[in-house]
Amino acid sequence: MKFSLLPRLRISGALCCGLVIAFLPAGCRSHSLLPVNHVILVVIDTLRADVLGCYGGEAHTPNIDRLAEEGLCFSRARSHIPITGPSHSSLFTSTWPQEHGFTNNAMQLPERCVTMAQLLHAGGMHTAGFVSLGVLKGKFGFNRGFDHFSDEFGIDWFFSAGEIDEKVARYLDSSPGKPCFLWVHYSDPHEPYQDPDSRCPDVKVMADGEEIAELGADGRHHLLEIPLKGGKATLSFMQGPRALESGDLLTIVNAKLDAPGKIRPDKGMFPWFEDQTRNDFVSALPGKLMVEMEDLHLNSVRVNLVTSLKRSPERSREAYLREVEYVDRRLGDLLEDLRRKGLLEDSLVVLLADHGEGLGDHALPGHIEQLYDSLLHVPLIFWSPGRLPEGVVDDRPVGLVDVLPTIAGLTGIEADPKWRGVDLLADRRTRKSLPLIAATYKLEAKRNLEAIVDGGFKFIRNRDDGSIELYDLSKDPKELKNIAGARPAKATAMEVRMNELLQGVEAPPSKPRVLDEETRDQLRALGYAD
Repeated sequence: MKFSLLPRLRISGALCCGLVIAFLPAGCRSHSLLPVNHVILVVIDTLRADVLGCYGGEAHTPNIDRLAEEGLCFSRARSHIPITGPSHSSLFTSTWPQEHGFTNNAMQLPERCVTMAQLLHAGGMHTAGFVSLGVLKGKFGFNRGFDHFSDEFGIDWFFSAGEIDEKVARYLDSSPGKPCFLWVHYSDPHEPYQDPDSRCPDVKVMADGEEIAELGADGRHHLLEIPLKGGKATLSFMQGPRALESGDLLTIVNAKLDAPGKIRPDKGMFPWFEDQTRNDFVSALPGKLMVEMEDLHLNSVRVNLVTSLKRSPERSREAYLREVEYVDRRLGDLLEDLRRKGLLEDSLVVLLADHGEGLGDHALPGHIEQLYDSLLHVPLIFWSPGRLPEGVVDDRPVGLVDVLPTIAGLTGIEADPKWRGVDLLADRRTRKSLPLIAATYKLEAKRNLEAIVDGGFKFIRNRDDGSIELYDLSKDPKELKNIAGARPAKATAMEVRMNELLQGVEAPPSKPRVLDEETRDQLRALGYAD
């Protein structure tokens, strides 16, 4: 639904991307703005900026667009690392990945890193967080500073935006009336793309010719009880009443038995990985799996698997856009609930994404692997009635490390000189300006990359083999033409500048948690390396 805002207190600006402003009038500092009592931070996982209506995209997103229209929309905001846990670490601590060391999911946020929630809690706010992906669970350090942290998952490590809204609504009904910091995390645009408001395809499962289940290809875990004959069974996967679309493939991820045995592909079913090191399979349907147990006297066995779809790039983009539109509707419900409860009148709403999604650009369907703007360019919107100017900031790149200093300026928190970000509402004459730094790391990425964005150019360096890329973003915003060879002096200057900024700041990587088997399985089900 489209949320109802407060009565307008000023003349509306143009829709985001229709107006360019220069932050604040000269001499106006962020501490002179009216203070806010509540901070609502909405992070939409895996959301590309360029698909949103307010950024010129094709998705129908009236609620996000209205925040952008009535708030301050930064058109050139970027993430510092295209993976959920590490990106949130930069967001919450205003430090680069090279400094906090949280470079892959399932690491541990170092104790030396003081978070946004800790600071706002120490400043007198009641703090509450609601996460929709298990990679942000408290055991990885993301609950630090929260009075209330909702991260209890079932067999699946994700919640839909509707499920998150329900949790937030229940909490707000009993929450204290004091100023609050509310972090709401949505992850619907993350793979697998399945809009909860629409029906997903069905798959019939037969065991030796007898139907035992009808599953949704929805990216969730399914537990099947399989009858055995002589310790063996043939599982047949067939089209259900709502069949797969033309060109779609059924994927089966992480099929596991609860007793010693093997699962191997048979007619119409193929291993996802050629070396068959994992029980991941793909089929155009129909397809078969053979189950063979070590104990030939077993009468049954339970199989746990995740069923989803592999689509063409065109179909994936279509499904992704439907997910974005779904989360926009649920965001409208959240904001309307906050309005009814009186929590928008003196609030700051910050909406952003942790990173984008490839959607086939640069031959990448997902994220993690690259530092192109398909993965780094994210929405960043600040909305607060009567407290902030409105319009589009389009005159310099900003990063997620700038969010904490900006919130600090509006809530009276003292800035930390170690922060890499700046208060985006501060006077231009006193606000320092740094290039944007980004990186990606093995093991989840295939390569160790680092990048700098400065003066309309992006420079990318592969730390493994020394190869470099240079893009003129003003002429080549899709980063299709590497001009490093044509402009060696510019590439050298960018590399020198990046080396200067990173000299002496790289911390040792955060230690990964010792992962139990369940955690490893959940990471694999979400598409992450184990």
